[in-house]
Formats: sequence, structure tokens, C-alpha cells
Amino acid sequence: MIGGHKKIPHKLIPEKTSTHDLPAAILGGIRAGAVNDKGVRGLADSLHISERHLRRIVRAKTGTSPLHLNDTKRLSTAKRLVTQTTLPIIDIAFMSEFSSLRQFNDVFKEAFAFSPSKMRKVIALIAHRPSRTVVSSLTNK
Repeated sequence: MIGGHKKIPHKLIPEKTSTHDLPAAILGGIRAGAVNDKGVRGLADSLHISERHLRRIVRAKTGTSPLHLNDTKRLSTAKRLVTQTTLPIIDIAFMSEFSSLRQFNDVFKEAFAFSPSKMRKVIALIAHRPSRTVVSSLTNK
């Protein structure tokens, strides 16, 4: 449990992974939350490869680092939940695998230029008002 919220277990990574299946196993591990649970080194150890090799494979497949890929996944989940649900922001933070509400707010605002609650307000304004009214109401607050 994290902050009173149940942690969703991630898929177990197999003991040994063939070289052919390695990129899929790495990306699957990142999607499943292994980087949040064990870190990049822990994911590499569970796949019986070096952390450096894991980073090379991820960069070759995605053009980015494992941490950046993980952060993108978390932020994508968070943005979808903020904009498409009425869940409390704290629940969204933990469902998106952030370790604290403060970390969630800071990372979200850095990525999207709005705090999660401000983004939710902007989406509500856009849905109910013409665009000129939305811009003026944002600049007046």
C-alpha cells in the first residue's frame, strides 16, 4: 500500500529472457511499473543484463532513456485521468505511480505548464465556453 492506496502488482518478469525477446521484455517491464518498483538497475538485474545494456536497448528502440520513457508513461496516464475523470487528484497521483502528491504536482506542472487541478479547470472551461472567454478567464486569475 502506498499512502493508503493499493499498489497494482506488475507482471512478473521471467527468470531468463532470450536475446530476441529482450527489447519486448524491457519495454513490458517499464510499462508494468518495474522501474518504479525496482529502478532501472533492478529491472536490468531481473533480466540478467547490465544496466548499461538495458539503456542501450531502450535508446535504440525508443530514442530515449528508460527513465524518460517511464516518466512519459506516468504522465500520459495522469493527464488522461485528470482530463477524462473526476477522480480526486491524490488518487490520480498514486494511480499514475508517483510516490507523493507533491512530486506529482511538480512533475505534472513542469510537463504541461499547469497543475493538475488547473488543467482540469481549463478543460472544463473549454468544454463550456467559447475560446476567447477561456483565454481571458485564464489570464485574469
